[in-house]
Amino acid sequence: MADKASLSAEETLIKVAIVGQATGLLIMGLFLAIEDAPDYFKRADLLTILLAVVAIGAVLITRLPQFLARVLSSGMLVIFILLISVSTILIALSNVVLAFSIPELFVTPGWEYTQTTAVISFIFFLVSGTVNLVLSVRLLMSERTSEIATS
Repeated sequence: MADKASLSAEETLIKVAIVGQATGLLIMGLFLAIEDAPDYFKRADLLTILLAVVAIGAVLITRLPQFLARVLSSGMLVIFILLISVSTILIALSNVVLAFSIPELFVTPGWEYTQTTAVISFIFFLVSGTVNLVLSVRLLMSERTSEIATS
């Protein structure tokens, strides 16, 4: 059974991971919607934005982080969160590569905006992933320290 300090660290990791990833997706969706104006939601549909808002709301309103902290082991929790973080970082990086891979001749002011938003999204997901990594390491180290202290 996990101790209270470990559950608190797990809950914090879950909250930060969900809010960080959902906020990043929300930012990407809003950027795409703004870029598509006046063709609202041509590439980012309303469901993309609503899912991110619902995820953030679920974390803030429900006891989802506490439930997940009790149900999942720390190792599984860290693996799932880091897998999602690495995936979104790679997706954002591929968007940056795609945005900068066209010849200079075809770059328009709208495309320059796409390049800027791709870079901002990548930086956001990179920072979010780094925070998730730091919190994951802290969680695993605190568990290891508590195991050593009890033995």
